[in-house]
Amino acid sequence: LASTMQVLSAVPPFARQFVEGAERILATAPLEAPGDLVTQTAKLARALAQLKGVPPGEKAVEPRMFKAAIGKGHPEFSTGRQQDAAEFFQYLLEQLDRKERSDAARLEPGLRLGEAFRFEFEDRLACAQTGKVAYKTRQDNMLGLRLPIGEEEMRQFKAQSEERELKRKKLEQEGAEAYIDSNGNATNAAAGGGAAAKEAGALALPSCTLDACLKKLADGERVANWLSSATGQRGDALRATRFKTFPPFLMVCLQRYYIDANWTPRKLEARVEMPDSLDLEELRSRGAQPGEQLLPEEAPEAAQAEEEAVQPDPQIVS
Repeated sequence: LASTMQVLSAVPPFARQFVEGAERILATAPLEAPGDLVTQTAKLARALAQLKGVPPGEKAVEPRMFKAAIGKGHPEFSTGRQQDAAEFFQYLLEQLDRKERSDAARLEPGLRLGEAFRFEFEDRLACAQTGKVAYKTRQDNMLGLRLPIGEEEMRQFKAQSEERELKRKKLEQEGAEAYIDSNGNATNAAAGGGAAAKEAGALALPSCTLDACLKKLADGERVANWLSSATGQRGDALRATRFKTFPPFLMVCLQRYYIDANWTPRKLEARVEMPDSLDLEELRSRGAQPGEQLLPEEAPEAAQAEEEAVQPDPQIVS
C-alpha cells in the first residue's frame, strides 16, 4: 500500500483529482465518510502532498481509514498480511474506476485515472510447424518484466554466500579482526571497527539493468505444446510481445517470483539498475509485415475437439 500510494501521488492526473480537488470531495462526503473510498483517497493524497520536502522521519502518514475502505470485502487487502504491490495497484485502479462512474458528480469530469496507465500489447505468435503467424491485441495497465538471471546463476550465488557466511562466523568465534572479501578470503579489517568491516565485506547481490529486462521481453519466448490452427497439431511456437500503444505513464513490475523444477515458488534476489530515461521505440509493434502468412482464425474441427476436451496430466492422476 505505502509504495503504491507514494508512486500514485507523483502522477499528475491523480494529484489533480485527489489533491487539487480534495476540498470539493471532502465537502460532498457522504454520512458514511469513514468507509467511502473517494473521501479517504482524497484525505490520503492531500496528506502525502503536505509531506513533500519534509525530511524523512520527522512526520508520517498512517492511512488506517484508507486501508479499511479499500480493503473492505477483499480477502487479502483487508488483512495485515504482506501484500503484492502490483496486485494492489491494479485492484485500486479497478475500484477507483467504479467510483469515477458512481460518484461522477463529486469528481472532475473527463479525468479518468485508469486511462493514464492503460495501453495495448500486441502478441505475435509464430508457428514453428508452418512459419505462419497470428497477431492478437490485449489491454493492460502494467508492464511485467522477468529478470534475465537464471536459476543456476542464483543457485551458485547462494552457495557462495552460504560458504562466505560460514567463514565469517568462524572468524567471529575466533575473535579475529578480519572480514571476508568478495572472493571469500579472510582480510584484515578496515579501520573503524567490526561494523565497518562487515559493511566492507558485504557480498553484493546479482545485478542487471532494466535494458536487459526489456531485451528479454523483446527476444520473445518459446511456447510448448501449442495447438496450431493451420495444422491442427501441437508443437512449438515463438511468442513476441510489442507495444501497440503507449500509456502516458508506464507502470513497470519486476517479476521476481518463478517456479523451479520441483514446482516450488522461488524469488530472485537481485538488484535492477534503473536508467534516468527510457526509449521503448524498438518495442513498438509494426503489425503484419509484407510476405508474412497469417494463421487461420479457426483450427480444423479435429483440433477444436481436442482443444475443448479435458486433458488430465498423467503425472498428477497416476
